[in-house]
Amino acid sequence: MENKKEFSFVFYIIFLLFLLTAGNLKAAPHIEFKKNEIDFGELKQRVRETRFFKFKNTGDDTLKITGIRTTCGCTAAVVSSESIPPGKEGRIEITFSSSTYVGEITRGVKIHTNDPSNRILDIAVKVDVLPPTVRLKIFYLKDCGDYKYIKDKILDPLKKKYKIEMESFDISSPKNYELLVNIEDYCYDRGNRLPIVNIGRSVLGGKDEIEKNLEYMIRDCFRSNCDIPEFGDTGRKIKVKDREIQLVYFYDKEYKKCDRTDYELKYLEEKYPELLILRFDIGDTKNKQLYEDMCDFFEIPEQKKFIFPVVFIGDNSFIKEDIFGKEPEKIIKEFILSEP
Repeated sequence: MENKKEFSFVFYIIFLLFLLTAGNLKAAPHIEFKKNEIDFGELKQRVRETRFFKFKNTGDDTLKITGIRTTCGCTAAVVSSESIPPGKEGRIEITFSSSTYVGEITRGVKIHTNDPSNRILDIAVKVDVLPPTVRLKIFYLKDCGDYKYIKDKILDPLKKKYKIEMESFDISSPKNYELLVNIEDYCYDRGNRLPIVNIGRSVLGGKDEIEKNLEYMIRDCFRSNCDIPEFGDTGRKIKVKDREIQLVYFYDKEYKKCDRTDYELKYLEEKYPELLILRFDIGDTKNKQLYEDMCDFFEIPEQKKFIFPVVFIGDNSFIKEDIFGKEPEKIIKEFILSEP
């Protein structure tokens, strides 16, 4: 009889423990989610994007978010509420900063909860950061051999290596030449040899300079903003008073193929209707004698006498690259605007 009573008491204790355990199991929170990753897809560099990770408390007790940790400073996470009642939803706001990353990247967010079966929930953050696009302008003359070399041997291989958008401008078009001048002025770099490459806020002139520095400048654009303003057609002619200023231009036809002087002078003629340009081919004997007389008058050194092209304007002379610097235009403007 005593054994029966003892057995009944033990059974009663076990039954109570079972009820208590079952009660505790029921009164537990449970975080439920469809998937444990967020895919941002493709992003450009230096942008911030936000996505939302939704979840639900399907348990019988309040779900508590006790902490959130990210595996990288590029990722930030904020929960909508730290306490989610049974049957209610919550969300995690996840922000990714692409900075200068390139390619497919996976980062993580760790969510700490009071869910007995999900104490730490790992969310994978996936992003494909696109390489930046470098915008490049090249100014050329069609018959200039250096342009073909730079395009085929330098630019085409670089376009396979980097993401480059390239625009080409033949400076025999007055509109294209004006664009070149505007860019050079903006970059504080007038007087470059053809062909000319503009990338960001820099200008490279001539085969040697482009070959030596272009790839370095492209890589530099990946680390900083290389955009410059769009330059529209100004459509302006500066005409203040009916005065005429003469510019004397000596050239050698044998060396005009890659020379931009003709186009600089056409640009100045268009901009300043008061400008009268006298053109002389040095190959003509009479022109050669005139040139030598002017060299003597302007006291041009012997070693510079037969370097072409040459421009004489007012009391000044300019040789080669100096012709398409700022100084000749400055003299023209000062003369036109000055009192008669």
